[in-house]
Amino acid sequence: MKFPKLLPTISTKMNIQNLINPLLLLEIKEDMLVLSETENEEKGTPTLQEVIITSLPKGLIAYSTDTYLKDLGDKKRKLYNEYMNVPSPLLTKFNGTDRAWIDESEFAETKYIDKRSDGIIICRNKNNVSVVICDLKSTKFKPQDCVDKFMIDKLFLDYLISILNTVFKQNINISIIRYIIFYLKSGLNNKSKPRTTKEDLQKFEKVEQIDFKEDVFKYPFFKTHKNEIKWEKLMSLRE
Repeated sequence: MKFPKLLPTISTKMNIQNLINPLLLLEIKEDMLVLSETENEEKGTPTLQEVIITSLPKGLIAYSTDTYLKDLGDKKRKLYNEYMNVPSPLLTKFNGTDRAWIDESEFAETKYIDKRSDGIIICRNKNNVSVVICDLKSTKFKPQDCVDKFMIDKLFLDYLISILNTVFKQNINISIIRYIIFYLKSGLNNKSKPRTTKEDLQKFEKVEQIDFKEDVFKYPFFKTHKNEIKWEKLMSLRE
């Protein structure tokens, strides 16, 4: 396939941010990014609702594929990929009325392809990009559910990069990529382990027994809101 010849100024200035739906972009203020989760995975199960990534380098962009749009009335719906054969509220609702237009059982094998993560963070340095794909989870989370999200979001990122490299004649490579599950951990039991501190427990751990060729790490927080972690800690990730 031949693409139209583009001006050099266009190809050099085009960035991943220019390709993404603006509704997905996350706001970065004063070198800080706030990741949030408003849904509880299970009723009665506490969920990690806020992680603040600090000390961000300049030129960093972030987006979330787990994005809500305002729907009819006071209801909300997530932003779905309407090109994919996955269940969407648009197929089952019209003017706020339920209609049996589809049998959702037909999506049993394809619905997972529209899973999405809470945050995809990209730092570009010339032709090299460092990436963090992360998700916020509850005290009781299933690692494979996160892995499914990570896999789909990585494919979407590969697609964006391939557009820049193919259409806009760039040469972008992913030099570092981190897959991280931030999760809520139960409080410390100081009676049974008086010498245990938050610093002792708050470290990266590799997630085992998952169907994924990349390394995935989990990192605990002990409260639902106002949790902070520095960007450099994500980049220098160690178990």
